Amino acid sequence: MENRHKYQIKVPFIEPLESSSKTTASVNYSKALGNSGSWIGCGYIDREGKTKKHINVTFPYFSLVLVIEGKGTYVDSQDQLHHLKKGSVFLRKPEYKHSSHCESQPSWKEYYLDCDLNLYKHLSSFLLPDNKKVVYQTSCPLEIIDNFTSFMEFIKKASELDMPSVYIKFIELLNSIFNKTPAFHAQYENESIN
Repeated sequence: MENRHKYQIKVPFIEPLESSSKTTASVNYSKALGNSGSWIGCGYIDREGKTKKHINVTFPYFSLVLVIEGKGTYVDSQDQLHHLKKGSVFLRKPEYKHSSHCESQPSWKEYYLDCDLNLYKHLSSFLLPDNKKVVYQTSCPLEIIDNFTSFMEFIKKASELDMPSVYIKFIELLNSIFNKTPAFHAQYENESIN
């Protein structure tokens, strides 16, 4: 898979897709569709037994990460520490400082979704109602991994002409993730009742 838009933003803390050392390199498969102002992307990372730290970083776009394997921590913009494990979902919200650390053992593996700032603002108005919460624990990680895999297979074969379908499947995947996170689901129901 390839990524044409996200890495053009030239964010210094993101690893390049290629590495000079193939035997010890982390694996990063990703692809984004759309144009530089409106895009959707997804990817998979396998750190292969390496630690990775992002200290006080600010993403210029939205990213959702699902931990497939491994352990780590996430420090949100309020300096609250969250422990990450298999099935954890954490958000890298645009323009919010945060730190994350993934441990080397067990080896860290993740799926992620990305989108541009404008789409994030649109989605956050109805799909991410709690703007303070950034870490969730899923109740059905295997089902969500299957949903991620299906989305990645779809976007891998998709072209720019498929953007309406990519958009719909992107929202469906986000919805399926948050429907399998009990804390988010309970909070969303309470807001709906209110």
